[in-house]
Parts: sequence; structure tokens; C-alpha cells
Amino acid sequence: MKSQSIRATVIVLFGLFFGGICSFSAAGKAWAATPVTQQDVTYPNYRFKNGETLKSLRIPSPQVLSSSFDVQHIRIVSDQSFEDVRKNLETDLPKLDVSIFGALSKGDHDRAADYEKNGPALSIFLVREHGLLLQIFGKPGKSVQYEIGNPMTAIKMTHSQLAAALYVPLRVVLYADENGKGVFEYEKPSSLLSKYDDARVLEVAYGLDALIEKALCNAATEKQSKSAITGTEK
Repeated sequence: MKSQSIRATVIVLFGLFFGGICSFSAAGKAWAATPVTQQDVTYPNYRFKNGETLKSLRIPSPQVLSSSFDVQHIRIVSDQSFEDVRKNLETDLPKLDVSIFGALSKGDHDRAADYEKNGPALSIFLVREHGLLLQIFGKPGKSVQYEIGNPMTAIKMTHSQLAAALYVPLRVVLYADENGKGVFEYEKPSSLLSKYDDARVLEVAYGLDALIEKALCNAATEKQSKSAITGTEK
């Protein structure tokens, strides 16, 4: 009687084991027969009951648009060394007072008006030492990327065209040519922003054109003394 009970138990376990293998195999074949495209995202469902395959959620592809427009590239070559031009620029233009972001985000109109009237017309938002990265090749280079702009100028443009945030603040590169002289390169703001065909944006961009060119030419020119470009010079 005891041996019959053991034999029955073994048969049941064998049946469950063999049945599980068959179910898994059948589900695996069903899954293999269902191709997954790039647009299919699958749920991890491993229960495999009654030959079910993994469920999939189909997500529509994003719309990708492409357009072309003309951009005016500006190059300013100095007779001064890279080091002198860099020193001039970083002396002329202050580092951004980041507290203005907090004031703007809180809707502080008084602070915004004061910054626009009395603050610098241009500030250095960020400096990236690209040249130092070339040490990986055995010798560092002389190349610095700047982000230069004015928060008030930026929000005037993005208020009309949110996508204009792609171009403000403006990126400017300063590097040393083969003779060690400083060279600035950048894309003219009005040409970058002309793609939006928005008169309100272009009006601000034209003013930015003049400010950027003046600041960089000033830095590229040898002078005994320079004064920072401020909002009073607009």
C-alpha cells in the first residue's frame, strides 16, 4: 500500500514536470513566431498559460521634421595673444549673477527691472576648457568655449518663441591660431534666430548682434584700460 502511494506521487510529480516543460516549450515557440519590431514594447509576462504569448504595447513613432536655413558665421582675429584676449574678455564681462534666475522664477518684477536697467548687458554664463581635454593626446591646446548672454534678453525672445532657448545664451569659442594669436568664432545671433520669422525675436537678436561683436572686438584689441559693457551702453 505504501509502495503504491509512493508510485502515485512519483507519477504525479513526473506529470507536472513534463507538463511544465511542454507548456514552456509551446509558449517559447509561440513567442519565437511573433516578431518584435522597433515600434513594439513588450511587457515581461512569464506565466505562459494556455499558450499565451507575451503581450505587447504598440507606441507610435515620434514625428521627425527637418529644415535648412542660412547662418552667418563670424570670425574675429586678434593681434594679441590667446592669453591676453582671454584675460581681456574675462575682465570686461562679469560672471553671471545666478541670483537673477531665482528672482525671475518668483516673478520679482522690481528685481528684473533693476537688472535690465543697471545690470551688465552681457555676462559669462559658463566656461568650458576644451583645450585641456587634448592632454589625452599628449599636449593640451588653447581653446575655451564660452556661453555669453543676458537673462533678460533671453526671456524676451523665449517669451515669443520657446524654441529660441536653443540659441540663448550664445556659444563663443576662443582659440589660439598657429601663431598663438587669439581668435573668436561664433554664429551671428540674428541669423540663428531668423528661422522663427518672428519680428519680436529678431528685434532683440539684432541688439544682441551688436553687443556680442562689440564685446569680442574690445577683448581682441589692446588697450590700457577697458570698462565692462553695461546696460547703460545699449
